[in-house]
Amino acid sequence: MNNAILIRESVPDDIHSLSSSLREPDRLEVLASGSTPFEALTESYKASTIRLSAFLNGKIIAMFGIAPKTILGERAVIWLLTAPEVEQIKFTFVKLSKMYVKLFLERYPILENWVDGRYTQAVKWLEILGAEFDLAQTLNGVEFHHFTIRRR
Repeated sequence: MNNAILIRESVPDDIHSLSSSLREPDRLEVLASGSTPFEALTESYKASTIRLSAFLNGKIIAMFGIAPKTILGERAVIWLLTAPEVEQIKFTFVKLSKMYVKLFLERYPILENWVDGRYTQAVKWLEILGAEFDLAQTLNGVEFHHFTIRRR
């Protein structure tokens, strides 16, 4: 089957669609942070200046974006939540991730967030994107790692 990938600006209905079908490690990360998937996506959507949704053969597989830390600052929070179908396009997903991170870095020279230390697949993906890890913090019994991706 030919995988048709579409990326477009997110709309509120995307939150409903994706929140009920998150990939299990994404769901566990969100729960450990103290939110439900719906709350996490809604908060990220509302805070972001860029918010995008990815679809595979018409089904939502990811939402991602950046939320500025301050109005005139150089830092933004980068975020991504995915559905299991993202596994079907691993190579393309990494390629698209690199492209969007590069675009985001044009607007904000420092991108940052926290990742669940148990989510080794996400940690490896972040390393591929050039993330550097500096701090660790335990939240609800789970170790989260702070990362930054910087414009080079």
